[in-house]
Amino acid sequence: MDFLSRFKRYTFIHSRMMFCYDADSIEKNSIPHERSIAVRYMDGSIEVFYNNNEEIQKYGLKNSDKILTINNTTYSPEKIKTVGKLLLQEPKGTLALTIQRENQVMDIML
Repeated sequence: MDFLSRFKRYTFIHSRMMFCYDADSIEKNSIPHERSIAVRYMDGSIEVFYNNNEEIQKYGLKNSDKILTINNTTYSPEKIKTVGKLLLQEPKGTLALTIQRENQVMDIML
């Protein structure tokens, strides 16, 4: 897709090397979200954090669950954005999570 095709209204001001646009007129071409699950990196673990309890219960999760693996892959602190993206965008039924809830290890399919 051509970059400028996203804007309904814009102008170039050549003398000032300026590109101006109406932010409300930008067409959003984003990937649809499958689910919204917030996570953080805390005490050496990726943790489900600051979510609406009713929303995440439908996935079998609770706030403070520690995500040990996703599809048998362990993620380091540097990959926290990757984890968030996986949880947000991967299609239903494609994510196998191994979590730790208190002292119990569980497998959950999202």
